[in-house]
Amino acid sequence: AIWLNAAVVDLVWVNVSHTRAAFAGGTIYAAGASRVQMEDVNIGDSFALTDGGVLYLSASSDVTLTGVTVSSYSARRNGGLVYSSNALVKLRNVTSYAGQAGGSGGLLYGTGTSQFDVLKLSGHATSASGAGGLAYFEAATSARLDFCDLSTLSASAGPLAYLRGEDVVVQWTSISITGLQCSDGPVMTLIEREHPLLDPGASRDSIRGLTVTMKNSSCEHSQLIRAEGSSTRACTGVDGSHSSIYNVFTGRSEPM
Repeated sequence: AIWLNAAVVDLVWVNVSHTRAAFAGGTIYAAGASRVQMEDVNIGDSFALTDGGVLYLSASSDVTLTGVTVSSYSARRNGGLVYSSNALVKLRNVTSYAGQAGGSGGLLYGTGTSQFDVLKLSGHATSASGAGGLAYFEAATSARLDFCDLSTLSASAGPLAYLRGEDVVVQWTSISITGLQCSDGPVMTLIEREHPLLDPGASRDSIRGLTVTMKNSSCEHSQLIRAEGSSTRACTGVDGSHSSIYNVFTGRSEPM
């Protein structure tokens, strides 16, 4: 793995494989406001013994991935692809196959004041043994995910995302999901929010253009979000005219 501290690294047209980290960051560990840019890079078989199967980012590091393909990656704890603590993460046209976290955040894990800006993510076969099949965001993490094509997400809670804390803000636009795995009984809850906002009407979360096809026959019903002590929609704004959930088991589309 590459270890960076207050460093600048650009990787272009590189193939990286069979990387291991005895601690965190299977391919790159970046701290001290490091800056990393990766373009047209292929990463395969990356593993971290703790967090960040591919990338571990901290201390205001700034990382941009463009046209990157990642496959067969894992973290024994959190953040299968990216673990971010107070870092800025930009993903552009990133393709992911077979990622997993032994803890939470199969693809993304954000804590502190992390910021995620994701555009055109294609993620397939992503799982977390804990919460957040795609993402686990906590503390004051903010994220924007646009035009994402996702398939086969699974987690013990929140196969799409698990949000922990009142200051987490997520915006989703044009998200397509197929092949969901249901592990929390007959009701599929795509997004779990552990600590709902005290004033749900003040939520800055939003979802627009979410299309979900459920293919797991054990899931007879679905709901978009479940917040502790709140109703299904309490912590999110949903543009229903552009969103739908189609349940193959029941053969019908279900309202958000």
